[in-house]
Amino acid sequence: VLGPLTIDPVTMGGDAVTILGQADGWKPLFAFVPAVSFAIGQSNYVATAANTVTITMTSNLDFDAGSTVTLTGLTGSSSSGLPTFPISTDTGAFGTSAPWYRETGILVLTVASGAFNTIGDTVITLNLVNGPVGQDAVSVSAGYTLGTLGG
Repeated sequence: VLGPLTIDPVTMGGDAVTILGQADGWKPLFAFVPAVSFAIGQSNYVATAANTVTITMTSNLDFDAGSTVTLTGLTGSSSSGLPTFPISTDTGAFGTSAPWYRETGILVLTVASGAFNTIGDTVITLNLVNGPVGQDAVSVSAGYTLGTLGG
């Protein structure tokens, strides 16, 4: 028989660092619901024409280096894809190129090293050439994977 065991309360804490853009992210048991949405538009809908595709990602979290955003369904362009495709972003978060699998319509954006703010809107731009024949609008979906948290 060990008898009653008394454990004094201990203050939990840690280093006050922002994690994924959340100032309270370092506090024990802090939790928030990530929210990421995408809006996609284009500049030209004529076959064989140059077309600037603009993707606006709206997020309530900061994506750390190594995080990926994958867009699926970007088919119908006659622009070449792999090994990389030139892109631009208003924040520089995704660098200047990304793997794009033209036949399957998959574009994989990876957050580059450095300090980038992806809370709010991040605008990604692709300069494509429309395919040689007309097509109905495609359905584009998106997903993300977080990189190293807090790093």
